[in-house]
Amino acid sequence: MRPTLASLVSIVALTALLTPSLSRAQDCVHDDALARAAAELVARGTTPSAPEILDAARREGSDAPTVHGLRVHGEARAAQVTTWLARLATGDSPLACAHADTDEGALWLAAPRLGALTVLSTDPVRVRATFVVSTGAAVLYVLDGRGETSAYEVAGSPTEIELPEDLLAPLSLQLVAARPEGPRPVAERTVGTAREEAPLAEGASLERVIGAMRARAEVLPLRTSHLLARVAQHHAEAVCREGRVAHVLDEGDAERRLEREGVVARHVGEVVARGHDEAAAWRALASSPSHRGALLDRRFTDAGLGRATDSEGRTCVVVLLAAWPRRVR
Repeated sequence: MRPTLASLVSIVALTALLTPSLSRAQDCVHDDALARAAAELVARGTTPSAPEILDAARREGSDAPTVHGLRVHGEARAAQVTTWLARLATGDSPLACAHADTDEGALWLAAPRLGALTVLSTDPVRVRATFVVSTGAAVLYVLDGRGETSAYEVAGSPTEIELPEDLLAPLSLQLVAARPEGPRPVAERTVGTAREEAPLAEGASLERVIGAMRARAEVLPLRTSHLLARVAQHHAEAVCREGRVAHVLDEGDAERRLEREGVVARHVGEVVARGHDEAAAWRALASSPSHRGALLDRRFTDAGLGRATDSEGRTCVVVLLAAWPRRVR
């Protein structure tokens, strides 16, 4: 089935069926791909950055969309690891983890494991989507070599999907599931040579970059909305404050937040990212098929951008999208 690409927010309203909590640190399950990545990284002798950790995990075969790292030293390393894993293991998300030891200490890697993507064949491309915890709605997003995004419904677990042969490689695959905090990527794979995303040029604004992306896709530009920007700014600050990249925090999803400002729209969407700087946040957005699909969605007419910085200097970015928003009170 190949449905029309829906906005990310459309997934939020669907109910997720949750399994019992697996948030204890001792529920962290060893992962061979992360173990190989940890060994590769410690061999370099330097503390790896977040992009380097994720790139190493990808090279070693991990499909985790996010990988966290922790360097520990000294006699208190066990307590450091326990505290760190407990902080990462929130809600119903089980963790996969691994570590590599050196004379100076150890490098631990951990990743949430809500689901998995397995490539069964490459000609034609056929994949299997599975979930570790139950979920209500799921979509497989595919970004092809032309920069075009398509979406496929995932019904049940496991589900096998054969992709059309006319998709141009390389293909970036992203499995997105409905979660209480909003739509969430749970697994990612690349079939073919991975694309190198253009970096955010120094001094370039995200607004201009998004505009150029839509122009290349022959999609009408987005109008800048100060009202949407104000709501997006509040959510960016909340993401930094809470330390969670989520669409639903204390103030509800994007549609609810707009309604509280007296604004309604035909369609509402949102993309959220966090990185060590704005360029890293942009990289996360641009390389995500579901986020790129939302940014290129032809239905959206207006956008507002919010930026915030957390206590550790990381940048939180929120782009709020709407189709013909209007004030009703």
